[in-house]
Amino acid sequence: MNGDKNNLSVTSNQGERDFANQLLGQAQATQAFSKLLTVSTLRILAEVKNRKLYKGLTVNGPDGKLLTVSSFDDYCRFGLGLSRQKVDQDLLNLETFGGEALDAMQRVGLGYRDLRRLRKLPQEKVLEIQGRIINAEDKNEIKELIEEIVSDNVGLKGDIQDLEKALAKRETYNETLEMEKEQLQGRLRQRQHPGPYPEFVEEIRIESAALADKAAQCINDMEVLYAKLENPELDANDDASKSHFGIAATTYYHNLRAVVAKSGRLLALCHEQLGNEINDDIESLPIFTDDEAKAVISRRGLMIAEHQAEKLIRQERLDNAKPRRRGRPAKKKTKKA
Repeated sequence: MNGDKNNLSVTSNQGERDFANQLLGQAQATQAFSKLLTVSTLRILAEVKNRKLYKGLTVNGPDGKLLTVSSFDDYCRFGLGLSRQKVDQDLLNLETFGGEALDAMQRVGLGYRDLRRLRKLPQEKVLEIQGRIINAEDKNEIKELIEEIVSDNVGLKGDIQDLEKALAKRETYNETLEMEKEQLQGRLRQRQHPGPYPEFVEEIRIESAALADKAAQCINDMEVLYAKLENPELDANDDASKSHFGIAATTYYHNLRAVVAKSGRLLALCHEQLGNEINDDIESLPIFTDDEAKAVISRRGLMIAEHQAEKLIRQERLDNAKPRRRGRPAKKKTKKA
């Protein structure tokens, strides 16, 4: 009896794997003809993601070798050649607008910028315009409709955003003060009760761990920025827009390359100068003492708070540099003869 159950389980798993491979083939075939994920492809991907059918699939890795997919991230990156962020954004569009409305939007050439603006509207507004978008056949008509709906919400949305930014700044400021207080208390404890290592050793261990975390946060932010390059707010059919996109992509690439090059030089220098002292087996390192662990957590928390504060400042500068949006001007009334 148990043997029959096991056979059924194996058969079921094999059937799902075959089905998942079939869906991947369909998605790849559809994607090959368009940069934009179509509604039919997105429905396939939604099923793959929700049922986790990507697990165990075999795809070609970046080095040409076969790779077993273990996450949806790998499935998007190696199976479709797209980032997880882009696919998730497209799936969110499908979930927000529904297949019919999204298909109509794609048909008239609406870009990611317009779709993102619509997603930010209250749910009742989205439902209100869905039917009108489906029935519209002209891109300009849909764009005017979007502008009309969005402009009605600009003032209220701006007030809410200002309040949210002020609250975020206050919370970040308070977190930074708390972390600095903990750090000073930790240093006081360290002087009163020295650890097993000299201060120099503890400083290197604690600071390098915290700085590595901050560097990882910056790389994560670069990855988020890369998703914007995959979904550019530019007209793909306009020559000037293509040129502008090239400038953005080139700038991003060389900035990222500079970070990698600097990291590579530092790593090479470390191996060259300290090679005899370095043990490549990280497991050989002594674990942090309780005081070291508390110091690392405190320093890490402080750097995270500082990183968030820096992001808020950069975003505020960008927002201040943008021209203020206004509502749509009222249409001129024609005088009757």
